[in-house]
Amino acid sequence: MRFLAFLLAATLVLASAPAEAADDLRVHVLDCGQMNGMETEPFLPDVADRPERMDLPNRCFLVLHPQGTLLWDAGLPDSFKAHALSWYLWITSLGKARVELGERLVDQLAALGMEPADIDYLALSHSHFDHAGQAGDFRGSTWLVQKAERDWVFDPELDNDNIQVDLLEPLRDAKAIPLDGDHDVFGDGRVQILSAPGHTPGHQCLYLDLAETGPVVLSGDLYHSLLNRERRVPPSFNTDRDRTRQSMDRIEAIVAERGATLWIQHAPQSGPLAPALAR
Repeated sequence: MRFLAFLLAATLVLASAPAEAADDLRVHVLDCGQMNGMETEPFLPDVADRPERMDLPNRCFLVLHPQGTLLWDAGLPDSFKAHALSWYLWITSLGKARVELGERLVDQLAALGMEPADIDYLALSHSHFDHAGQAGDFRGSTWLVQKAERDWVFDPELDNDNIQVDLLEPLRDAKAIPLDGDHDVFGDGRVQILSAPGHTPGHQCLYLDLAETGPVVLSGDLYHSLLNRERRVPPSFNTDRDRTRQSMDRIEAIVAERGATLWIQHAPQSGPLAPALAR
């Protein structure tokens, strides 16, 4: 809880800073909600010493590159907005948890002097509700999506019961670049989408070459906790657990080869404690 309070405070401090033209690569960490008291069994099946429950902060990332802007993940849906209602979310496989959204992404961007039209690219690590919730606000951006993920979302013949298609519906006719593997977003190697299927058919991670921290990889939901990574345990609700393990091996090899740090987006103990990282 202390970490969540810090992240929110850091985001507010960040939002108070004026948006300046980036001479080089910068990243803003945005508060995209929180899911507290999640039952851990679906996330850590067959791990006997797992905690009973865990808190999962939800973080999104605004990447400012000299050649354009990228929003990584779109957080919880507006229906979980704090100060309107307190929600308890029931998910059949995940149990009961308190799920809340503080400030909407469009409001956080506005505090930075930006609006959705200023976002050139939208990339979601995957299509689950906590990562795609506000995606519809960025229908004017170019959607960077694995073809396998887009097919899974919009093909009624595929098993996509674990997603809310309505959250992605505004992107059905949006400009998109269908991907089949890795993608160098701006062509200079500093912002790269890394294919990591298994959690969903087209799950992906994001590599960032940052000067202040060194290279980092944003996990998406490749891992949800430090224990998932330590024990190499995929959640029971992944679309393909074996393929998830293959993706874990691949991303870990990239992390090691590039001397990168892996930021587990849902883990309170992992990732940036500073709201902005400048290169």
